[in-house]
Amino acid sequence: MDVKSKRNVSDPRLSSPPIRRGHDRNIFMILGKGSNSKGLKANDLEKYLCWVLVCRRVLRNPYVAECGHRFCQGCLDDALRTKGCLPCEGCRLDGTPGVNIAGGYPDMMMRGELGRLACACPNQGCDWTGMLKEYEGQHEDQCQFGHSVCGLCGKNIATDKLSEHRESCPAALIQCPYCHASVEQRKLQYHIRDSCPKVPLTCQCCGRSNILREDMSAHVNLATGDCSAPRKLCPLGCNQIINPKSVKHHCQTNIGEHLLVVQDQLNSVVRQQPDSSSVNSPETSLREQMTALLERTATLERECRDFKDKATAVSTRADQFQNSSSSEAVAGDLNSSLAISSRKLGMGHGFMNMFEHIERMNREMEPYDQRSETMQESIRKLSSQITTLQQKLNDSTST
Repeated sequence: MDVKSKRNVSDPRLSSPPIRRGHDRNIFMILGKGSNSKGLKANDLEKYLCWVLVCRRVLRNPYVAECGHRFCQGCLDDALRTKGCLPCEGCRLDGTPGVNIAGGYPDMMMRGELGRLACACPNQGCDWTGMLKEYEGQHEDQCQFGHSVCGLCGKNIATDKLSEHRESCPAALIQCPYCHASVEQRKLQYHIRDSCPKVPLTCQCCGRSNILREDMSAHVNLATGDCSAPRKLCPLGCNQIINPKSVKHHCQTNIGEHLLVVQDQLNSVVRQQPDSSSVNSPETSLREQMTALLERTATLERECRDFKDKATAVSTRADQFQNSSSSEAVAGDLNSSLAISSRKLGMGHGFMNMFEHIERMNREMEPYDQRSETMQESIRKLSSQITTLQQKLNDSTST
């Protein structure tokens, strides 16, 4: 399969230039690199630093905001483009928090002052010294010791070799030789091997060659395909159509894929399990109702015992009524006791209705219990398949 890929003319990831933040602070530390009469001491550097926290380097193309603090043009533009405004760190340190910068204007006076300062190239190994305006205008982009970040792979590359690197960068976009899609160079072989729809393949059932990957499924379709060889679906669920004679070989060479299929099936079964913590689950609602009914049943049982005791007291008072001289007072007590007994009898009927409701709830719970048993059985079967596949993997590894 000797096919050459084509590199795209342009990469959209390189359409916008990288943000140029401030200069390295060491640019003014020129001791030992010639005259330093116009160099800066470390404690004099603060006024020349950008107030964007991700920068805090020597100003490049300084802009000044309304509050008086200065920022690199690139840092300010990036913050306004992505966030709309920029909280001023300088104001916060000065005791005025909450100041947001919405824009600025070029500080030409500061730019001139910076340009006249003596500096040294901060790149290790370079001995260049001069003024900052000379460094920015001539030396910075030509220093053979300089480094730049590749906008594609993010690696730090020598500036003079950046163009050469981009030609062979593993993250550079190239054109697939089959489907002409744009793919990263480091991912091309996997694209061709696994997903490119235009790659010609050989049917594993009949041996016919030069069938495009996008046409292979129609070729081996069990109902309408034109494949002449016997074929069947993989018994382990990976949905590949294979020759019945090569089932063993297929299972041995696709153990990882089959384990993923079993894992997906197991996750599906677990997701179908009712959530015991969900208050909206029918099973949970029924169980809560049954718990409430059982508590109510216990209360009714206690009341029934009290009713029996009071019924015995009523019978005793009836016997006393027959022999009592104060029959009217006893009759009043008897009528009161009978009224209470009637109410308790009504509660007894409610108690019987409660038991009927509990039985009905139990019948409604039976389908949930049966479904739970079915899911547990499915989990046991899937666990058995995982054990079998792991054993095959161990056997193939040992051989």
